Amino acid sequence: ISSGILAGAVKGLCYDADAKMGKDQVTVNLPVRVNWGGGWTDTPPYCNENGGVVLNAAILINGKRPVCVVVKKIDRMCVEFESEDIGVKGSTEDIEDIRDCNNPYDYFALHKAALVASGVIPAYGDDTLVDVLEGLGCGLYISTKVIGIPKGSGLGTSSILAGAAIKALWQFIGREYTENELYDTVLIMEQLMSTGGGWQDQYGGVLHGVKLLQTQPGWHQEPKVRWLPDYLFTSDEYRKCHLLYYTGITRTAKGILAEIVKGMFLNSNRHLHLLEQMKGHAMDMYDAILRNDFEETGRLIRKTWKQNQLLDEGTNPAAVQA
Repeated sequence: ISSGILAGAVKGLCYDADAKMGKDQVTVNLPVRVNWGGGWTDTPPYCNENGGVVLNAAILINGKRPVCVVVKKIDRMCVEFESEDIGVKGSTEDIEDIRDCNNPYDYFALHKAALVASGVIPAYGDDTLVDVLEGLGCGLYISTKVIGIPKGSGLGTSSILAGAAIKALWQFIGREYTENELYDTVLIMEQLMSTGGGWQDQYGGVLHGVKLLQTQPGWHQEPKVRWLPDYLFTSDEYRKCHLLYYTGITRTAKGILAEIVKGMFLNSNRHLHLLEQMKGHAMDMYDAILRNDFEETGRLIRKTWKQNQLLDEGTNPAAVQA
């Protein structure tokens, strides 16, 4: 299954040799997402074999969309990178440097993978970077920033940042696209970066509001979306009952994902049974929100927390317990 996913990702790459700069600069801002049920059921190979069910919401931080990507033209025939929130800059004139995007610890792995997955830079071939950029009509600057949220926060920032990067690049070259093309390309990006991952984050952040996302078994995962009322989270009566608290403790998704996916590949009965329960739990949460039952929603959020701990022991380390 893993080789099939990777093969599908590589097959999905499509270089647009006719692409031309359409705008001098594009800025894309997106929200982040919180998960209230069904997390991890969106992850291959489980979702490919069983389908996934997730309930999540897109949220602002301090009233703003915290995920930001800027793409703009530069005169020099190179690609300039910046991770603005951590103060790191770089540039390259070597196309192979951009194609080498599978090191998740590279500050610019996401920038490079976005250029390849979006079709702005070819994944293979003999063209030099100067050849490609001259065809495009300019050099490129691509900057990423997540305002007020560090990496490892658990709010889906990496995948949503990937979605913002693809959106910005496609808008920059004037490419028309569907939302599903965007989400599929983010999955390709994550395979290129060797981080893997499911579809929850990009759907959760790019699509507004509170929603239930469901997929059927199969290679191509295209969630059906059902939006829910946000009354239990936004009305004056309930707003004060919700607190998003940052502990300062971060974890990288790559390590967590590797351990959980290992259980899926080994067909661990414990993992598979728990994931099936988590799908049912997401449906229970959906029903509670539709019934405007605040107390039941709260009890189910607590159950989400307990299920996450059963699936991943590192969810509740001593510092978080304290």
